[in-house]
Amino acid sequence: MAALNRSFPEVPYGTNDLHSCTTQINYSDAWSIQNCDLSGLNDLKTESDYVRQKLADYLNDLTSLGVAGFRFDAAKHMPPADISNIVGRLTGHPYIYQEVIRGTGEPVQPEQYTYIADVMEFNYSKTVSYYFKGRGALKSLANIGTTYWTGWLASADAQVFVENHDNQRQDTGNIITYKDGANLNTLAHVFMLGWPYGYPEVMSSYDWSSSDQGPPTTGASSCSNGWLCEHRTRAIANMVAFANNTNAQFRVTNYWDNGNNQMAWGRGGLGFIAINREDSAGLSRTFATGMAAGTYCDIIHADFNYKTGACSGTSVTVDASGNATFSVGTHDAVAFHAGAVVGVPCPNCGGDGAGGASSSSSVSSQSSSSSGTGTWYFRGTSTPGHQPQ
Repeated sequence: MAALNRSFPEVPYGTNDLHSCTTQINYSDAWSIQNCDLSGLNDLKTESDYVRQKLADYLNDLTSLGVAGFRFDAAKHMPPADISNIVGRLTGHPYIYQEVIRGTGEPVQPEQYTYIADVMEFNYSKTVSYYFKGRGALKSLANIGTTYWTGWLASADAQVFVENHDNQRQDTGNIITYKDGANLNTLAHVFMLGWPYGYPEVMSSYDWSSSDQGPPTTGASSCSNGWLCEHRTRAIANMVAFANNTNAQFRVTNYWDNGNNQMAWGRGGLGFIAINREDSAGLSRTFATGMAAGTYCDIIHADFNYKTGACSGTSVTVDASGNATFSVGTHDAVAFHAGAVVGVPCPNCGGDGAGGASSSSSVSSQSSSSSGTGTWYFRGTSTPGHQPQ
């Protein structure tokens, strides 16, 4: 809750609904982490049945208005049993993910919360940013989802993101953002939506010069006057459809890299993607894609009309052997999937039923299209309570 005043009559909450510990949090003690005020903010007594029901009532009201899911901020500062109890009171199946930042040697860890719902994997943001900022060979990202890196959540439990509203401003030097330029932030999102690990979130933000700067004073409908609208960038928006159309093959096949900053991989015959993060070298070769023969729309550079089967630009032809020859420029990518075959309508394969993924969805990629073209899934399996409806 807000700081200072310990009375909230509109709820109502009073002193008896808040924890009494106002001392600085001791991160070596679980009780202190989950019962003391965080940065002076009043800490709700979430073990109270009254508080639990008030929170559940509020979330259920939002769900009734059409909200598709919730981010539980600072979940680390609430006992898992309390969150589980609150979630058990919710109606419908809103998608839920929890912010539990891993601290070395601390008694409260992300794994304690995964039985409730997905948990934010901060290692992902830092790692993807490191390589797309050019501080290491991009091919190293092929180890994501393996035991190469320890201390990561399992894919089925991880909510992943390139950047979020906190770290893009508080750790800009280590987190890739639009400020890096050269199409790199977009490429990082293309990777996230194409690589089978976790449940992806796309954040849409606005231009800023200081960490506490608020949003532009004008509305975001035109994506101008400071609004960045990353979720409407063609490559990012269309990669949502790629994720949807390849989720049945939540694995990497036909992998290739050049030993440095060029990567390509397939998704079990349902999609193929190539990324070139090299600063000066282009990528031109014939790839074994594992895809069926046909001509596919390159959704990075063109929009596919799922109603008519028309592609607005570049396409890629796969021969009878599953091979395709194409070129990828520096700081660029090529991607195509089985739902975007040129000349073959697929009304339920896209995000808006016309061309490309919906640009009117909310800032998180887990939200469904406002056009109502069906349920969107981003993980290989549908887990009840974890997937949006």
